[in-house]
Amino acid sequence: MEAELEKSIAVDDRLAKTPEEDKYGRYELNKDYVANGQIMVTITLAEYRELLTKHASEQVNEANCKRFTVERERDELKKQVEELRKQLNDLRGMIASAVPLKAAADSQDE
Repeated sequence: MEAELEKSIAVDDRLAKTPEEDKYGRYELNKDYVANGQIMVTITLAEYRELLTKHASEQVNEANCKRFTVERERDELKKQVEELRKQLNDLRGMIASAVPLKAAADSQDE
């Protein structure tokens, strides 16, 4: 069995680029063998599709939860920005109204 595995790995070395470039290369094929004490399970194409659909649905749900959280944080930050802008405008108004009063008081002192 080991000799067959080594032979298949040697053949796969010539075919595979890297695990990132070729998912059906040596890296993936090394996972596809049965060692002592393991069992091999065969599933139908329909079962495989069902597994993929379930996994994809879970990923979509996770992404939607993350999106909801980010949108909520964004809305809170928008409210905070609006409050800070309002405070800034109020302070600018107070400063603008105080500057002419100070200038008038200075001119009266002279």
